[in-house]
Amino acid sequence: MLRIIKSMENKYLIPALDLVEDVFTTWDSPEEAKTVRALVEEIRAKKYYLPELELIMVDETDRILGYAMFSRFHIEGKYEDELLILTPVAVRTEYQRQHISKELIEYGFEKAAALGYKAVLVEGNPKNYNPRGFVTSADRGIVAGPSIHLPHPACLMVKELVPDALEHISGTVDYSFYDTLCEDHKNTVYMKRCYELAVQAGKKGFDTFGALLVHNGEILEEAENTADWKKGIFGHAEFNLVRKCANRYPDSLLKESTLFTSCAPCERCLCAIASLGVEKVVFGVSYEAFSKLTPGDALPVDREGLLRELGITMKLAGPVLEEEGMHVFEWWGGEHRPLEELIAEMAEVKAKAAQK
Repeated sequence: MLRIIKSMENKYLIPALDLVEDVFTTWDSPEEAKTVRALVEEIRAKKYYLPELELIMVDETDRILGYAMFSRFHIEGKYEDELLILTPVAVRTEYQRQHISKELIEYGFEKAAALGYKAVLVEGNPKNYNPRGFVTSADRGIVAGPSIHLPHPACLMVKELVPDALEHISGTVDYSFYDTLCEDHKNTVYMKRCYELAVQAGKKGFDTFGALLVHNGEILEEAENTADWKKGIFGHAEFNLVRKCANRYPDSLLKESTLFTSCAPCERCLCAIASLGVEKVVFGVSYEAFSKLTPGDALPVDREGLLRELGITMKLAGPVLEEEGMHVFEWWGGEHRPLEELIAEMAEVKAKAAQK
């Protein structure tokens, strides 16, 4: 089979993204796959991008078999013209273990060195990257920052492209300049899913609320509302989620998980969540905003005070995408127009207002 390595061309931009997402969906999770795809799109749009180092391997039919991206990277604001990061690497599932990633990476080393770059960082399994010449970066003075959670320090690695290049490169690695990898971005991804669940509930005739539980970037469970909230908590999305998760997951995992919900939960749902052992809740629409839609049924606001009185350790974070969430509740209480239509209409109104 003919195998050709190429730098990125316009006609491969979308197929390459699709390949990356498919591979990470198979080997990791759909949520992680979407994050990696979004990271590639972000890098392409920023100054870190080097199109000549976004590499693909194609066969004789022009089908993409593998993908590897090298992009500019800095440590503490330094070394941007010397240092690259290798991420992501993806090989079509049926062609793995055929040296495709090896050939892409080694081709990238040669091309990067010719462009004047001195070293390459990578995060991954040392068994995959040590044979390519990568060594543990901490041993060379490059350490992971507190926001980077590695299974083992050896999972962050570096390779010199030029002898002794690492003699003057050191510092703490931080991914915070990638919007895609920031917590705020991830929160918006999960909250959009909560709103989708809420709309699904509305289409079934229930109030529009949705919730999900996330652990290490993976959605463990999802739940929709199945009741009118005035009739008690037993059909609330959060309560349905608690019932799904109870006795299904170990306490240690639940403690590390985050519950996302379309609206700040009522005090009884908070207690149910606390009974599950979850210590972080991210909500979409705030108590105050929601109460404006139901002025006669305003919800109590001081949930933090209630938690303190009960001795419950829980962090409440939000609102997240509150304007979009309000559209969901307006859709529920109003004309039941498609959510996308309401959001598009609001965007048009805001654009016209900005022109005046």
